[in-house]
Amino acid sequence: MKIIIDADPLVYRVGFASEDHSYEVVYEDESGEMFQEHFHAIPDKTAGVQMKEYKDEHPDRKILEKEMIVKPHPLPHALHIAKSSITAMISDISRQFKSEDNEVVVLLGSSDNFRDALATIRPYKDNRDSLTRPYHYQSVRDYLIDNHAARIITGREADDEASILAWQCPGPHVVASTDKDLDQIPGWHYNYEKKVFYEVDKDDGVLYFFQQALSGDATDTIPGCYRIGDVKAKKMVTAWYRECHDPDWQSYVWKRIVGEFQRTKDDCPDKVLYKTISAEEAALETARLVFMQQYALQLWCPPGVPDEMLEGGLDD
Repeated sequence: MKIIIDADPLVYRVGFASEDHSYEVVYEDESGEMFQEHFHAIPDKTAGVQMKEYKDEHPDRKILEKEMIVKPHPLPHALHIAKSSITAMISDISRQFKSEDNEVVVLLGSSDNFRDALATIRPYKDNRDSLTRPYHYQSVRDYLIDNHAARIITGREADDEASILAWQCPGPHVVASTDKDLDQIPGWHYNYEKKVFYEVDKDDGVLYFFQQALSGDATDTIPGCYRIGDVKAKKMVTAWYRECHDPDWQSYVWKRIVGEFQRTKDDCPDKVLYKTISAEEAALETARLVFMQQYALQLWCPPGVPDEMLEGGLDD
């Protein structure tokens, strides 16, 4: 069994589990009176939850200042969580598939990503702030590199590498991640946060990709079609799939996606920049940004058109 681990989410989970957050907040009510409050975690409630409850109880008070205070746990504690998480993950997968002879591949991303050059509607992942990384972020990465031979992927994302390895694997394999983007990949998956196994068939993987091509991905600042979110996109793409009885259903669904970009183009406000390019260009950019590569340097093209190769891309 080949176990392909997308470890980027794991680094954040381990890092945030190894620190305590508290907040110092200054509020002002409608009369101008100010209140200073401190929120810190208690056994059954995080500081963030308490801050939200306070706001619900005092709707007339607005925040003037807010400071988050991070108190990291000792590094050995973080590395122990990392070790336990990896060990438990491999054990869960081995037990599920009754496999003792496993090849484990651990993948980590880097800042080098071909999508940065593709994104013109909005900068790719411009909502990500390196300051929000957990305190032990780099130490946990170093642990995975030194103790689990984690590979740092350049030129593309760890997600892409996981997809490429899964598509190229001739034998049994499972993709372990918490990232929904990898649901484009047919085969077995393991969500190591929820401890859930599930299987994706080939058509469902393509449908999930088309759903993302329509809705975009807000977490990565890929806008998608105007006013079409995940739930609506899934309903629309599923309906198009069911109403098309042609073996070339992918071409039909893609045409409907482009049609939705065109239909909403005139209503799209200036802040959504696909108003300045054609609907087909906007749909193609969105699709290429959300697509998980199936081989190195792949650049997705619409059904019936051979995929292109990225120019000047990096391949490790």
